[in-house]
Amino acid sequence: MFQVLYSPGAGKALQKMPKGIAKRVVESIEDLSRVDDPKRYIKKLKGSFGVPIYSYRVGDYRIILSVNDEVLAIYVIDVGDRSTIYRKY
Repeated sequence: MFQVLYSPGAGKALQKMPKGIAKRVVESIEDLSRVDDPKRYIKKLKGSFGVPIYSYRVGDYRIILSVNDEVLAIYVIDVGDRSTIYRKY
């Protein structure tokens, strides 16, 4: 099982979302942390340099994250609507 860590920006984004959507996003992240290989369910972003950055789809929302296989950690960088989230990355 992978440990889930949230950036301060991701925490703020989740607080600004409607409660139902935020709950669905958090549950999806928890489900992802329970699988053996989370990289099977996420999409690598093309412009990521250094540490690979991935996108995980939950309805119309996207979760930008990084996966560290060595320490079994998923680091949630940002969460947002698909129409605006990719402009940052």
